[in-house]
Amino acid sequence: MFVEDSRRSAALLRDACTRYRRMHEHVVEKIEQCAYELAWLAEERGDRAEASDVLRDMPDTASPEGAIAHGYRALLAGDYSAAIAMMTAFVADHRHDTFWPRWRVVDAQLVAALAADRANDRTRAIELAEGALAAVDSLGDFAATSFVQRRRGRLLAMLASWGVGDVTKRTAEALAWARRAGYAERIAAFRSSR
Repeated sequence: MFVEDSRRSAALLRDACTRYRRMHEHVVEKIEQCAYELAWLAEERGDRAEASDVLRDMPDTASPEGAIAHGYRALLAGDYSAAIAMMTAFVADHRHDTFWPRWRVVDAQLVAALAADRANDRTRAIELAEGALAAVDSLGDFAATSFVQRRRGRLLAMLASWGVGDVTKRTAEALAWARRAGYAERIAAFRSSR
């Protein structure tokens, strides 16, 4: 989570999640948060199988991560309208909440933006991605952490690939993050789409 390189971060999280499940199964909240971040990293890398497996085995709680996991499951299953509905409801309920649920609004908007894009509703996808980016940029010092920057880099890449805003600046920032995070294949794919 706090390691910039996405593959190294996933490997460390995978190990931690396994240990939590094996040795501390009573610590459901920690298992859930660990699994959530591992699923997020897998989905971001395009590893839908690992993301689905981790989400399937994730404890089902009423936490922000639990609610967003439902949206991720719908996204991965191709039920884009359900993913959008669940995630925009989460955003409406938590936009002005305490810090942790408010920070998770970023992920809810990102999932909804991905679902809207896959449902061919680019206007809605842009609106949701811009909202998520604004939420990231309002997080103050917390926004400097690697797991928040990972989301910011992804949002910038999405928006730049859609031709939104200052595409040159967004592309440069997204590529800089991708290099630090070990996304060589993402850089190549991004460049070939331009």
